[in-house]
Amino acid sequence: MTPPEPLIESLPNPGILWGSDEHPDRWSFAMPEHQNAGRKRLWFDQPQVISGMDNTPFVRAAMVGELTNTLTSWSDRGIGFINHDVTILLSRLPISPVVGIEADNHIADSGIAAGAASMWDRHGRFGISLVGSVAHMAGSLNSASGPDQWAESDRSYQPDFDSTH
Repeated sequence: MTPPEPLIESLPNPGILWGSDEHPDRWSFAMPEHQNAGRKRLWFDQPQVISGMDNTPFVRAAMVGELTNTLTSWSDRGIGFINHDVTILLSRLPISPVVGIEADNHIADSGIAAGAASMWDRHGRFGISLVGSVAHMAGSLNSASGPDQWAESDRSYQPDFDSTH
């Protein structure tokens, strides 16, 4: 889960270091490079929620936990689900300001999904995040192009809620 120290040190503030098993270097600063079938992870140096005030450890945990759906429902076809509920379970508060999250599991059936991820800081794992999600009705969000060109292109996730089975 932990990227090489020079990558963490070069992380801009705010900034995200993206990771996936199928990326040739495992880590990069470009989200589109990680749209693949591999397990996803990231390290996040978060923006201040309130200008001029550092985020509290709980806020850092909540902000990274909110990314659970992005990592657990992201495949080589894009992000196919929209989270409607997130729960974070903490064994302790994060110690370092830069926190990480790694997808652990994702299951889906008939347009409903559940995902789980582990939350990390430089001292180890500190919590688990769980998310309930629904299929994105327009199709999956193609993150391979980057936020400026995001489009719903893969409709294979589109559920049929009128189905009788």
